[in-house]
Amino acid sequence: MEKYSHGPFEVSGYRITIENPTDERQVIMTAWKLWFTDNMADLVIDKEYPSVHGVYYSYHDHDDLEKKWYDMLIGYITKTGIIQTNPSITTLQIPAQDYKYTTITDISPEGIFGTWNAINNTPAS
Repeated sequence: MEKYSHGPFEVSGYRITIENPTDERQVIMTAWKLWFTDNMADLVIDKEYPSVHGVYYSYHDHDDLEKKWYDMLIGYITKTGIIQTNPSITTLQIPAQDYKYTTITDISPEGIFGTWNAINNTPAS
């Protein structure tokens, strides 16, 4: 993973909540398939950059698997302050901060989950 400092920005796209860790993989893959098969990218207006972003956020109680749920948004960095007109599109305001990021070229289920396995096995330091 690479470290990157970034000012505030917005990401707009399709949001889901992952509520059950045992169904996590299936829920995430269904969301990605829907994103591509339903051309949800076309619903996002005023894209700032052409690359798709997966944002995972609002983690709750990472240590207690009964309460381990979080949100995921698949979308694009969009121009700041733009109101998305489609109700199925959510916009997140991402604050300025240092980030660690990874670029995935293989967006197959194996590629996405393989990358997540590598991230989850990275030492906290």
